[in-house]
Amino acid sequence: YAEKNPQKTERNLLLLEKQILETPEDAYIWYNLGVTYYGGAKFVQAKSAFDKALIFEEGYFSEEILFNIYAKLAQIHLASHKPNFVTEFVAILQHLDASNPFPYYIKAAQNFENENFEMALENLNDVTLRNSGYWKVSESQIQMDLGNAHYKLRQLNEAISCYSESLKLDPESAVACYNLGNCLYQMGLFAEAKEMYKWAISYQDDFEAAKANLAIVNQHIEK
Repeated sequence: YAEKNPQKTERNLLLLEKQILETPEDAYIWYNLGVTYYGGAKFVQAKSAFDKALIFEEGYFSEEILFNIYAKLAQIHLASHKPNFVTEFVAILQHLDASNPFPYYIKAAQNFENENFEMALENLNDVTLRNSGYWKVSESQIQMDLGNAHYKLRQLNEAISCYSESLKLDPESAVACYNLGNCLYQMGLFAEAKEMYKWAISYQDDFEAAKANLAIVNQHIEK
């Protein structure tokens, strides 16, 4: 039900919406409807469908389905910039599966939203310790996020180390190159920053922020 093809997603929605009219208390259809809305970034409708699924499920859902619902509800609240509503969902997720890395990743995202970057580092390290299974988080993305937390804390050497590791894992990451360029720029290493911005643009030719920073760093070099 999480098809990326918009036409198939729309088809699925029409079928599910028709079905729910016929069986309005079917928790599983509400769940599939929520997943489909979520896949189409219709977060308000997805939340409503998931809420209905939880009302009607009456102990019917497996822990895997419940985990998926609460994980998506947490992400919906984060996307709506309501990080303080996420805590309850994270507690439920940890109760459902204490070894799962994803609740800690959501907590780290919540920390970023609240600008608590030290706690973000702690939770990202917890993700690293548990990072396996279906909910495994991209190792490259974890290193990127660790770098972002260090950067916000002005720990530039640590940030460079994490961004470099992210780039090793994803060698054509324009964002990793851009972030490395920002660190080097902050350290006054303008020639090195210039090279990283150029690499970022070579991997993503419409990277406007990298182009803007390249122009700035060129001004410093020309002085």
